[in-house]
Amino acid sequence: MKRLAVLTMVVGLIMAITAPAFAQVKTRDASGTTTFTLNPQCTPGVDCAFDPDTGVLTIPLLNPATKTGTFKGTQLLTADFLLNTTDGSFVMIGTVVFNGRVKACGVGTVVFDAYGEGFLDQTGTAVFGVNSETVNPVGTTLPISGQLNSPGALPTDPDTGVGSAPYTGEYSCDHSGN
Repeated sequence: MKRLAVLTMVVGLIMAITAPAFAQVKTRDASGTTTFTLNPQCTPGVDCAFDPDTGVLTIPLLNPATKTGTFKGTQLLTADFLLNTTDGSFVMIGTVVFNGRVKACGVGTVVFDAYGEGFLDQTGTAVFGVNSETVNPVGTTLPISGQLNSPGALPTDPDTGVGSAPYTGEYSCDHSGN
């Protein structure tokens, strides 16, 4: 009986010591706006890669942007926009490097894996069914994990290439050092 009491006390002490580390990790909601400049690195029909067998036009993007809201700072999207010219559907795969402040997390760099899919509407506006940015720990300097989402139509000004998109998501920052 005495051994059981000692064992119970030891387990209780271990749980009390480790509880604060677990308490520091909290899932938070993210929201804000990304204002971007559409910056294709080739001209469709002139010097973009086109596969006539699949009908896929590859448009490399290098889109600078600012984020406001939960994430506040600047970012650069480097991606390939793969447009199916037969039906107007697309897939976008790339990387976002964000530099700035993340609420309750700190100031630093967050690297995201970017993935999108959708279609171009009759005006040429990209309409995303999926448009997500998932934190990649490689290159990220903050103790963060999570994902941001910006589905829907992302119209851009035809003269400037500037557009904006609201984002939402969830993230957590582990300040415990674990």
